[in-house]
Amino acid sequence: MNDRMALARERPAGPATAEDACTPIGHILRDYRRELGLTQGALAHKSGLSISLISKIEVCLRAVNSETITKVAPVLELSHINQHRLMRLTDPYLLHLSQSPTTPTHRELSLLDTTSHPACYLTPGLYVVSAANTAFTRTYPGLQVGDSLVEWHLLSPWAKAVLPDWEAETHRWVRACREALTGFTPIADIERIKKRYRHSRAFDRMWNTRAPESIATREILRLRDPESASRGAREMFVHLSLDENHLLLTPYKSAPGRPDAAEVRATSVAVPDPPRCSCGSARRATASGEGLRRLVTNR
Repeated sequence: MNDRMALARERPAGPATAEDACTPIGHILRDYRRELGLTQGALAHKSGLSISLISKIEVCLRAVNSETITKVAPVLELSHINQHRLMRLTDPYLLHLSQSPTTPTHRELSLLDTTSHPACYLTPGLYVVSAANTAFTRTYPGLQVGDSLVEWHLLSPWAKAVLPDWEAETHRWVRACREALTGFTPIADIERIKKRYRHSRAFDRMWNTRAPESIATREILRLRDPESASRGAREMFVHLSLDENHLLLTPYKSAPGRPDAAEVRATSVAVPDPPRCSCGSARRATASGEGLRRLVTNR
């Protein structure tokens, strides 16, 4: 508790400069409300809060606490991950922990080499790949350690070839990127990221709209071998850790009439020396350690 109080005293009431300013939590809640087409009155009624309080929160005249987040989260249809993110923004101590850099340990890295399934460690935000096994880099041609998974989906020429459901999968990752960055990363840095990602015409629509629930929560990923499109797509289970730091794909044992796990493994994507995607700038942006902050918890 003493640590929490000390950190709260050290944390300035406002950003030092405009360049460092992050989106206030009140504005984040306002944007979620508007996306659902709710009025302040409707949100107040459904959450049990007063209209006056919600109005003051949205213009940053009142602080937001964990109790408020708990009440508005179900009304705003926030996922558990997003609710936890907002909780961190209300507590200087938790916010400090979430900004602490982390890298995979030696044990974690060794685990990557022991699995035959595609697996990687990510830096949440742009979802930069900090470590990956060979199965993962074969599954995502052109994506290498230091590259952004979000940028690969948007800008790599391989993405649409590999993903039959490119639209849905890309929307899910773009929206997750927005929610992981907003409030934690300076607005100026986010705008620079958005400018680059706008090379994809679909980016603004995906950034500004929620992925449908059926997309945001589904656990099956369809993948295609770009060298053998006639084989069709294989289905994989997606395992993303709660802190969004670890991604693992495992074969989906299909219903009768579909290939089983052994056959799926036999048709794994294997593209020799694929061309590099244009994700290098994301690696350079995160390497500086100043613009993007690592949002890792439960470490």
